[in-house]
Amino acid sequence: MTDATELLPCPFCGGDAEIVDAVEAGSQAKVVCCKKCMCSSRVVFALMDDVIFDLVSAWNARADLARPVTVAEAAKVLIAEINRPATQEDKPDWRYLSRLDLPSLRALSQGGE
Repeated sequence: MTDATELLPCPFCGGDAEIVDAVEAGSQAKVVCCKKCMCSSRVVFALMDDVIFDLVSAWNARADLARPVTVAEAAKVLIAEINRPATQEDKPDWRYLSRLDLPSLRALSQGGE
């Protein structure tokens, strides 16, 4: 469990993050920024309240969602998508899924290379 003000690593590169002033947006603007790849959160304006908790909560929630996916997990998602009946809205994308090699995906989904 992380402290309420402890920033998790960047969800994209794993770098350390910090809360900085977003001076281009105004004197009260704050943003979470990765020190390595420079990706950032949304800008929050600290007009009357302390916004640190909100910034940290939003950054950490995004970091949780962006965890790395294994090859096996990705293959399972593709298999499920291939096996799902296509709808009219799927038609443009379906031709790409139908080209995937299902036996190879099954091997990958079981941890094969």
